[in-house]
Amino acid sequence: MKNGPIIVSPESNVQRLQRVELQATGIYDEKWLQQLVFANADLLPFYEIDADYAGAVPVCMELVTKSGRVDCIYVTPTGRLVITETKLYRNPQSRREVIGRYSITLKT
Repeated sequence: MKNGPIIVSPESNVQRLQRVELQATGIYDEKWLQQLVFANADLLPFYEIDADYAGAVPVCMELVTKSGRVDCIYVTPTGRLVITETKLYRNPQSRREVIGRYSITLKT
């Protein structure tokens, strides 16, 4: 018997998830991940970070700033901005420069 993640539907149908080799297909790159996260904001654990982030909706992708492009921007129901930088785990930038890349000042 093969172990691994499964999806169980409300009707109790079971579907076993299959591993996809990201490098082999050439389809799954950072642009694909960015579009996936932007179109499906519920994939991000906003509520676990801060309850005020729950319900964030996508606003734009690839916003040009002085520091570079912002991958995804969301806004919460209370008007807070959420900036998301998407990096595949195999990208060496994911450990180096992404964390300190953005410094945004909002004036009210």
